[in-house]
Parts: sequence; structure tokens; C-alpha cells
Amino acid sequence: MALFEPLSATLLGIVLFAEVPTVGITLGALVTLIGVFAVAMEKEHDDE
Repeated sequence: MALFEPLSATLLGIVLFAEVPTVGITLGALVTLIGVFAVAMEKEHDDE
């Protein structure tokens, strides 16, 4: 659930203030989310 806060803040920034994140910010966020997802999936496999 904590990952939705930055996503919703970004969407509100785009809608309300017409602030679009740069390509670097977007790529960094994508890499971070992929890393979090990979760790979560690995942890799920370890619990089995």
C-alpha cells in the first residue's frame, strides 16, 4: 500500500499542476519498483 502514495502524488501533480516527471525520474522509479517486486516475489518463494 505504501507504494501507492508516490504514484497518486505523481498523478495529482500531473493533473493539477501539469508537472510531468523527467525521463530520468521515470526510469529511476521503474527500476525501484521492479526491484521491490523482485524482492517481494523472492520472499514469497522462501516462505513456501
